Amino acid sequence: FNTDTEHQAGLANMATAGLELFVSTPEGREGAAAFAEKRPPEFSRYVE
Repeated sequence: FNTDTEHQAGLANMATAGLELFVSTPEGREGAAAFAEKRPPEFSRYVE
């Protein structure tokens, strides 16, 4: 059974690592704060 699904664990680990990188950025924190405060996110200050 594990042979069939072993690749899924690797993909899940990679996805989790990518998500952790994103939420540690200012944009990620703004998105989380906006969601928690039930408001639209303000990403324009991060656009160059």
